[in-house]
Amino acid sequence: MSTISPLIPAQGASPGSLPAPLNPILGRDTEIDQVLHLLDRDDLRLVTLLGPGGVGKTRLALEVTRRAEPDFAHGACFVPLAPVRDHRLVPTTVARLLGVAENPLVPVAERLKDILRASHVLLVLDNLEHLADAVSPWLADLLLHCPRLKVLATSRRPLRLSGEQRFLVSPLPVLDPESGVMPSSPAVELFVQRAKAVRPDFELNEANARFVAAVCHRLDGLPLAIELAAARVNVLPVPEILDRLADQLSLLTPRRRDPVPGLQSMRFAITWSHNLLSAGEQELFRRLTVFVGGFTLDAAESVCAGREHGMTREGAVIDLLGSLVDQSLINRVAKPNGDSRFTMMESVNAYARQQLLAHGEAETFAARHAEWCLRLAERAEHRLVREVDTSWLDVLEAEHDNLRAALGWSLDPARSRAGVALRLAGSLWLFWYYHSHLSEGRRWLERAVHASNASNSADWAKALLGLGNLAHSQGDDGQALDCLTESVAISRALGDRWATAFALSVRGNLSEDGGDYDEARSFFAEANTLFDETGDQVNVAVTRYHLGVVAYGQGNLERALDQCLSALALARDQNDPWTVANALSYVGLIQIDRNHTLEAANALSEALALYGQIAATERIVDVFRRIAVLAHVRGEARAAVRLFAAASAIGERFGAVQALPERAAYDRALGLARRPLANGEYESAWESGQRLALADALAEAHACLGAGEWPPLARPGGPDSLQGERIAGLSERELAVLRQMADGMSNQQIADGLFLSQRTVAHHVSSVLSKLRVESRTAAVAYAIRNGIA
Repeated sequence: MSTISPLIPAQGASPGSLPAPLNPILGRDTEIDQVLHLLDRDDLRLVTLLGPGGVGKTRLALEVTRRAEPDFAHGACFVPLAPVRDHRLVPTTVARLLGVAENPLVPVAERLKDILRASHVLLVLDNLEHLADAVSPWLADLLLHCPRLKVLATSRRPLRLSGEQRFLVSPLPVLDPESGVMPSSPAVELFVQRAKAVRPDFELNEANARFVAAVCHRLDGLPLAIELAAARVNVLPVPEILDRLADQLSLLTPRRRDPVPGLQSMRFAITWSHNLLSAGEQELFRRLTVFVGGFTLDAAESVCAGREHGMTREGAVIDLLGSLVDQSLINRVAKPNGDSRFTMMESVNAYARQQLLAHGEAETFAARHAEWCLRLAERAEHRLVREVDTSWLDVLEAEHDNLRAALGWSLDPARSRAGVALRLAGSLWLFWYYHSHLSEGRRWLERAVHASNASNSADWAKALLGLGNLAHSQGDDGQALDCLTESVAISRALGDRWATAFALSVRGNLSEDGGDYDEARSFFAEANTLFDETGDQVNVAVTRYHLGVVAYGQGNLERALDQCLSALALARDQNDPWTVANALSYVGLIQIDRNHTLEAANALSEALALYGQIAATERIVDVFRRIAVLAHVRGEARAAVRLFAAASAIGERFGAVQALPERAAYDRALGLARRPLANGEYESAWESGQRLALADALAEAHACLGAGEWPPLARPGGPDSLQGERIAGLSERELAVLRQMADGMSNQQIADGLFLSQRTVAHHVSSVLSKLRVESRTAAVAYAIRNGIA
């Protein structure tokens, strides 16, 4: 059991949901029908859309997926892979978007095979070209073991897998501008559509139609190139756009055609658009390429502004960034809370990256990017450890691709920045732990430790602490013991009392979970004293709680109760709901053993309410087990078995692991509860309990507590429950989806349970997040539990 308050992994964006394009697709009806036909064939499992950057592969894939999704029993999952640089992260990325949490004991690739083996799913892998060689064996194995799985990939080059069906995506058809008739083609329609976005009064007429058609013809019908040209109609008339494009393209002497149609036009459309930028816009444009997976305005200002870099004020960045958005070089994505995130298309990014290299700025701004990532990680770490502010976990999740890029850059042996990597990885281990990036976190920490020559430093000790914790979480207690022992020794030798206390407390977890209670007591007692001496009363309460757990494991109920009650009082003073709930939960278990069932029921009732308020579903499940023990003591054997079964089923979905010493109490109570049940009655109770949804299990738990007054967690379905239309404007269907989310269901599981398509469920999930004004499923679940919806 962790010394730090246990958190529930936040999932971020709705798993499996498709990006929603702002405009309808143009001129692709034939291609859509052809790809849909390929996906419908029983003999084809893998279809790859091929073509140059900017030809519209992603847009075509999205439209095909939108139309094909209802034909797949378990829906579709869209996986954007452009920000992913390490092929080992592809299975992890797919699992996260499917809502599958990492299991410490089962590799994520195996979990995916288990889940997808019997699933009829369309998996869409977008922008796969840079990972194709390394990912192909995994993808082939996945297709081999999941016979109902189909994969739609987009790539600039073939995957070269057995059974791959390649489909070349061509540019939009264009008409001869000299035909003498009013031109009408998908390419022209796209130009007009984009032109109206920047100049609403733009109209296609006899005066400009020939010039619009000529622009599209010059750009070989390449959609992104056309959009870049059309974005300039707010400052240039169409004839001048055509003249400038002609001048740019004439630089090729002779004009050599690339083997892939439209590739040359794409390059020159971006070059032309870039050359029309002001000097400041060009500077920002190329410097933004250091970001991976998008960025915020604050991040852009922090990394790209500064007098020494040509931008004398951060305020200039917002104006320049807005201009780049208007010119279609940067995309703005609105978040549910109203904030904005910005991205750059891969083909545009590649050009801008070349500009950064040509200006000799790549290393300078990569260093600034790494420094920004380090500041962000260290600020988040402080807020997590000292203030238990879990909102920072979602911040780090949103910036995970940037953090990975900074770690990779810092660990390049040619740069001698291993110290930055050590600090960065050491500050991120809590995030990796809480959000179940266990394997990835261990890899980064191991690389950082091995690359650094800062042994016996505070940063080294912190990285070892994180590595030991993650190793313990994955069952590698050998590495955990080595790392944690060394971390404690280094912190102690440095005379850093707080770091020593923190390392001792994590080391105590290892002994506690292993059942070595005497050793655990020694570690927690020393940590408690040091935390008290350094004025960290939050962690004084945490370590007192653990001393209570250890005393319970030793069979000393009175000392266990004293320590937990002391931790409870101090945690209340510190406004730490996690430790308050943890202490109450253990007070309940202790009071059951003391046969003080009324006090136990009161403590467990309050703990259940607090865990509900902070959306700690894993901990709610553990309280179910403690209430089941109480039910057994009260002679309610069938109710006890049903709650144990519900906790087992729900806990498995959330990756909950039972720890010592409470596991022994649960096993004993379940064994005893089985005895009075007649033949078949136990099996019936267990099977029915495993089918309970979270809301139903909550109701049964409260019934076992015998609570006349319900705690702040509202009674599900009771007379005081709010009606659907009164809860943030949610419809009855959206309420049903929210309740299933609170049960830990993925979009696929919700679709199965409600007889909906996964696409429809994804739409409902997005609507729920928007109406509740939250950004993650975790936050939505917290709202549901607080308001008695779950």
